[in-house]
Amino acid sequence: MLKLDSRWYFILGASILLTACQQTEEKNVQDQASLNPGSSVVTALAQAKTFKQKEAQSLRLTSQIAQKKSAKNKALEATLPTLDDRYTMLFDINSNGLNDAYKGELVAFAEYLNKNAAKKIHIDGFTCELGSAEYNVALGQRRAYAVSKFLESKGVSNKQIILVSYGKERPADPQHNEIAWMKNRRVEVYF
Repeated sequence: MLKLDSRWYFILGASILLTACQQTEEKNVQDQASLNPGSSVVTALAQAKTFKQKEAQSLRLTSQIAQKKSAKNKALEATLPTLDDRYTMLFDINSNGLNDAYKGELVAFAEYLNKNAAKKIHIDGFTCELGSAEYNVALGQRRAYAVSKFLESKGVSNKQIILVSYGKERPADPQHNEIAWMKNRRVEVYF
């Protein structure tokens, strides 16, 4: 029984010694690699790690830029009027002159339309009840046309623009007074 135990201790000792030697050899290889940076394996590993880091950084940056553009387009789309939410511009009596106060919004519409060539914009012209039906249809058309020409001057294609004049037929306010007439002299813009 004593001989069996001594053999066991011998095998255990030998395995410990081999493990220690193997770990020492691996450490020596690592130490040599750190002392000899010109080693092709070490250089290749370092370059691969640097490349992966740069590639990951580039992907993150590209993703962030795409997210910012997407968020900007979504924010712009959220501000654009739909059929249920029309952007209204008021006009002076018997005038189709575009007020400077509305030009900022129209520039934003133009930028959106230039980026989205498949989108169309509706421009509807209206007048108050003063004057004949024929005169008011023509005036509503001139008002819508003025808005259309402004958008075209900002690069919007005329194929993206739908013009309609309703004249005095669809009042925003059906009352018969100055405030109602002022509300009815308008152009409505929507997508």
